Amino acid sequence: MKFEYSSTSTFNKELKRLSKKYRSLKKDIAQLLEDIENNPDLGTDLGQGFRKIRLKITSKGKGKSGGGRVVTHNIIVSTSHRKIVMVILWDKSEIENVNTDILKTLL
Repeated sequence: MKFEYSSTSTFNKELKRLSKKYRSLKKDIAQLLEDIENNPDLGTDLGQGFRKIRLKITSKGKGKSGGGRVVTHNIIVSTSHRKIVMVILWDKSEIENVNTDILKTLL
């Protein structure tokens, strides 16, 4: 299956900010993309194509439960092609959850 990735400006801003705090974050995101390719239905289904995925931040040292969260928007283009939009990223210790109504406005 072919995967095409993109990200929102909100995701990019948070990635930049959190990468300064957690040096391993970019590698952790790269690992997440690989995990998504192995299991496109990874994470919790939030409806309307959105999925919330727990992210292990290696340099934080707390595992997935205390790490970060990434919300993706999955678009099935065809049976062999998916587009994945990285919508938002946050540190679990800073924000508990994100309102699903906000996600639509970020796309």
